[in-house]
Amino acid sequence: MKQTINLIDDPRPGGIRSLLDDMSSAGIWGTEEWQIRNVNPVRPIVLGRRYDTIVVHYSMAWRKLPALFLLRKTNPHAKIVIVEHHYTAGFEQRHIPSVRRFRTLLRTCYRLADEVVAVSAAQARWLRAAGVVSADKLQTIPSCRNYAKFLEIPRVEKSVGPIVVGALGRIEHSKGFDLLVSAIAGLPDVDYQLKIAGDGSALDALKQQAANLDNVEFIGHLDDPSAFLGSCDVLVMPSRFEAFGLVCAEAKACGLPVIVSDVDGLPEQVQDCGVVIEPECEKSIRQALRFVSRPSRLHIFSRKARASVVNAWSDYLTAWSRVLAH
Repeated sequence: MKQTINLIDDPRPGGIRSLLDDMSSAGIWGTEEWQIRNVNPVRPIVLGRRYDTIVVHYSMAWRKLPALFLLRKTNPHAKIVIVEHHYTAGFEQRHIPSVRRFRTLLRTCYRLADEVVAVSAAQARWLRAAGVVSADKLQTIPSCRNYAKFLEIPRVEKSVGPIVVGALGRIEHSKGFDLLVSAIAGLPDVDYQLKIAGDGSALDALKQQAANLDNVEFIGHLDDPSAFLGSCDVLVMPSRFEAFGLVCAEAKACGLPVIVSDVDGLPEQVQDCGVVIEPECEKSIRQALRFVSRPSRLHIFSRKARASVVNAWSDYLTAWSRVLAH
């Protein structure tokens, strides 16, 4: 039986931690031990024992390269897997002043791994096009978690009252919640109610932006988002870049239509369950909300949304079981 350890550098609740916790409880890994450890990837990482597989979930950076090199050198027997949760074509376009230097970093880091896992098909295409990882080393396993409790949330067909628009995640500039608040400000408040759940560095600025809007409510951090999503009629993800967007899949499991920006891994999740919008376009958000708001469309999208994720968890476990088995 094999020993597997997952290395993270951020213990806060979020997509990566949620999916790893669900994987821990899955019980079908064929591994004798499955650990999650929070580490400082700038300093040498001493595991203290032999592991068959080391899965790296933190982002790559030049300052982290020496520790990654040492991890490889001190564990020559182990299979090292880097899961690329963070970087995308959209991120590179917006935040990287020297693309050549950035790609050199990724290429150097990925060479220290036996496999690299992309979390969306769009991200995998970018990694191949960028030439930072060889095709035989790259796998695509869309992010996932156990959606059982989300699938159990009852859906009530909308007949009266405003459309409840949900937004969920870390409140950072990259998530585009400021665009959503601006879009809601241009719609009648008797027709739309916006609920924003989460915490982050942009929260205070977002609250200030929405200070004069009676139909915007801030929920705060949620350990379990299933009930919150169940209270909404539609989820909007106006992200500026997004490798996958686990919240989108959670919303679909709750039967919500989804409205997502045409960036990175988000469009491939829609699957006839909502609308793909132009990035950074408040007008596009408003048009999409009006389109999905008809009760008949809400019902159709809801049914398709849940159907799209019914087998996602089992498929995810099967894909990772293959990675861990070799």
